[in-house]
Amino acid sequence: MLLILQVAFVPRFSVFNVYPNILLIAILVFAIMRHNNRTLLFALFFGLALDIFSSWPFGIYALDFVILAWLIQFIGKNFFRATDFFGQTSIIALSCVLFSVLNFFLIKNFYWLGLGQNIAFWDNLLRIGLLEIILNFVLAVAGLMIFKKINGLFTTI
Repeated sequence: MLLILQVAFVPRFSVFNVYPNILLIAILVFAIMRHNNRTLLFALFFGLALDIFSSWPFGIYALDFVILAWLIQFIGKNFFRATDFFGQTSIIALSCVLFSVLNFFLIKNFYWLGLGQNIAFWDNLLRIGLLEIILNFVLAVAGLMIFKKINGLFTTI
């Protein structure tokens, strides 16, 4: 359902030609709330599915999503377990920034192989990247709050 929402409906509701990545938001929320290997499979599946519908070189979203899900799990297991809201929003903010930076470097590297697009780093960061980071962050925090409420309802039953 999230894939259909991302591909069919979200691009129609862009803000300054930037739209949120619903699948990224779902992966971030699940990686923070569920620390298991199914999150990596979830990230890989949604990344490959989004790559099919993307105009970018095949594999960019899959690699981005898997790296972010693994990084969140690595930080959660080795450094600290973010159980409070501040820690979780900090991880979401870091992940949104890393997603945009990873996208830039992966697209740039694929360009040198003849597969990607030649994009200007500062233009992309200032014009598109910051707005995308803010949009994804706000929606991911809202998604985290909704997930906690729904999860709390099912655990009390």
